[in-house]
Amino acid sequence: MKVGGMMSKLTIGLDLSTSCSGYAVFYDAELIMHGRIKPKTTLDVIERIEYMTRQFEELFISLKKDFKDEEVICVIENIYLAFFKGKNQVTGFGNLGRVSGAVMATIFLVLKKNANDIKLINANVARPIVGLKGSCQKAEVQCWVLEKFFNKDVYDYQALIDAVFAKKGVGDIDQKEFKKRMDKISKLIEDETGFGEDISDAILLAESEVVTNERA
Repeated sequence: MKVGGMMSKLTIGLDLSTSCSGYAVFYDAELIMHGRIKPKTTLDVIERIEYMTRQFEELFISLKKDFKDEEVICVIENIYLAFFKGKNQVTGFGNLGRVSGAVMATIFLVLKKNANDIKLINANVARPIVGLKGSCQKAEVQCWVLEKFFNKDVYDYQALIDAVFAKKGVGDIDQKEFKKRMDKISKLIEDETGFGEDISDAILLAESEVVTNERA
């Protein structure tokens, strides 16, 4: 479909992991779909990857059917390699690479896309594009999503976030405790709203591409 002489575009944001993957779909600048794919915890890693790949395949088939003429760009969160915490993290990196590869192969085969239609971006790079700090916490991204796209009142959550920042600022808590408290706020937001970091980051990634295109 063409709008104002320009071809409309689907932008798909994907926040992938072996435990729970979030996705978001924008039609031009409008968020039209979001959700998560969560395999059973009893499955082993390869079984989880198989489950999620098949679920994404169904999603992509549906999108191809409904938006067969639109340009499609897929934005996938890149693997963040800035910190090394030992063998377990290396295993995690390997599994993230496997699930990312499986989903990208599905994009190539089902959506008939090529390498130019897939973008890898780190969340800390995407955040400044949409007006957030690159180092902001996941609870802050969740609040941003809830307020910007769903007109939700996030005052109480923001007050909790500000209180934790204040305690860290005066030295009452160290970085480890700061992260622990922020993670609790993030979990609270997810439990009360259904928006965890997976869906929120998927929306963030797709929105960063939308904003980039608008500025071009």
